[in-house]
Amino acid sequence: MTGQAIVFFDGACAGCNFFIRWVLKADSRKRILVAPLQGKAAASLLEARTLNSIVLTVGSRRYEKSEAVLRLCSMLNWQGKMLTPLLLIPRAWRDRGYDLVAAHRYRLGVYSPRCTLLSAEENSRVLA
Repeated sequence: MTGQAIVFFDGACAGCNFFIRWVLKADSRKRILVAPLQGKAAASLLEARTLNSIVLTVGSRRYEKSEAVLRLCSMLNWQGKMLTPLLLIPRAWRDRGYDLVAAHRYRLGVYSPRCTLLSAEENSRVLA
């Protein structure tokens, strides 16, 4: 995968915020930018907005749901790369699991109306 990588995520989901913080720390090359789906960057860069799916864009390619998570992990350090064999599982099965978690994430107590506090270095990689 080549090109600028941008991850669009649900900024109101504490679980998503936790995952994004892990991504920023595990991205040793500092080549991944992040943006909340509720922000201006998502409104201008994504043609269709959905708050139930993480979206990864790499150059002109776009990945959603489990594909986005696993492709993103493949760009990270060894910890993230350990998850990439899950790409061998059929996408329909992976996405069912993803949809189940996404549909119930707020009920599971992972809703946070507040923005996660980031370090100055992490904040420099966030698109508004």
